[in-house]
Amino acid sequence: DDELNFEEAKKQIGDYIKEGVNEIIFSGGEPTLNENLPDLIRYCKSIDMKCRMITNAQKLANLDYTKKLSQSGLDHVMISIYSHKKEVEEKLTKTEGSFEKTLEGIKNALTCIPTVNINITINSLNATNLDEIIKFLVKRFPKIPHYVFNNLDPTGTALENLWVVPRLR
Repeated sequence: DDELNFEEAKKQIGDYIKEGVNEIIFSGGEPTLNENLPDLIRYCKSIDMKCRMITNAQKLANLDYTKKLSQSGLDHVMISIYSHKKEVEEKLTKTEGSFEKTLEGIKNALTCIPTVNINITINSLNATNLDEIIKFLVKRFPKIPHYVFNNLDPTGTALENLWVVPRLR
């Protein structure tokens, strides 16, 4: 829940380097909400660390912002999407317009960032149509080389919304 400021993040990155880490993954919450993200990516690149990010791609819908992350040195982005259906995506994100923004963010990432992958968390609203989500995304974004399915971790807000956890059969 806490957001690191630039100096705290640099210190943490320094601690990781001492442990032999040579790649960092910015995740969250949502890493693009941290105003220091471009500077942190630039800092990591200046000390030869590869930079990845896991994001919902909402802010990547802004092409200028996506270019800024790319120019800062972002090597790889993993974009999370829940569904190929607008109403499902927006119900799960609780954000009107999130579906269109995510799709625009994927498009922008593909034009700016070297590697773009898709992350789909399996939940009660998409578990029965995962193949349809992939077909939709492959048709719309044929250059995406890698898709990952994750099981929903019933912690955090999922604990408060157990309806979203799929039943295993």
